[in-house]
Amino acid sequence: TAVQEVLAVERTVRTMMAGGGREEGIASYAENILGMRTLRDDLLRLVDQGITTAGELERLTFGE
Repeated sequence: TAVQEVLAVERTVRTMMAGGGREEGIASYAENILGMRTLRDDLLRLVDQGITTAGELERLTFGE
């Protein structure tokens, strides 16, 4: 099982990055507008399904 966090760098994201946009703003746009799931969200789903453990979630996300 692979756990990933992928950001599609489409036009708006590219513009935000080129304009010096803050990480928080870009992440918020990606999650709320583009529907991106964070690594932590994906791991929480896998913990709920019994595929991985809460310990693995904490290890991979540094307790975010």
